[in-house]
Amino acid sequence: CLQAAAHDAAAFLSSEDASLRGLSAWLLGILGAEESLDSLQGLLDDDSEIFLYQEGRQKLFRVKELAQEALTAIAARRAGEQG
Repeated sequence: CLQAAAHDAAAFLSSEDASLRGLSAWLLGILGAEESLDSLQGLLDDDSEIFLYQEGRQKLFRVKELAQEALTAIAARRAGEQG
């Protein structure tokens, strides 16, 4: 079921809406969606800015930051599974 959610979320990585791209990247990192690595890497130049609520306050993020965090989370999860 999580794999289906990751597949659905990955479709939004190419959205024209920066909020959808950023939220999708964030979610894919949480899900550890290795199948989205190439698409996430494609967002590393995306300077679009979005606001997210984190720790009870609104914060500004760039889509590329969320993509990098997702890639880091996926790599850490992979390393944890191997070690």
